[in-house]
Amino acid sequence: MDDSELIRKVACVYLEQLGYLVSQAESGDAALSRLEVELPDLILIDWCMPGLPSRETIARIRAHSGGDYPTVVYLTTQLDHHDIAEAKLAGANAYLLKPFNRSDFVGKMNELTLKRLRPSAFRSDGIGSAL
Repeated sequence: MDDSELIRKVACVYLEQLGYLVSQAESGDAALSRLEVELPDLILIDWCMPGLPSRETIARIRAHSGGDYPTVVYLTTQLDHHDIAEAKLAGANAYLLKPFNRSDFVGKMNELTLKRLRPSAFRSDGIGSAL
């Protein structure tokens, strides 16, 4: 979800190329309404949305799903460590800087897919196990 139609369109194209079925929302309220019908595997959320603040939207997504599902990635134009910490506290799994290119976007989605499939391979300090 993003209030920018361009960002939504670009993200949708990249996600569809990765095999996702995509639904769009232009606000936190619209996204929360859709959760009543369908719980997606992945949610992209702009950090600076009009209306319901993104941190509140993420917290409500977590309350609705009752856990760490779905994967939530927040999109931001600024690498602000305070915002990153706040988003993680609200329940975001990761962040992605905007504007993003296809390589960065696909790389982040692949990383998150690996974490979902093998969560024990990634430790909280960011260092994975290897053989």
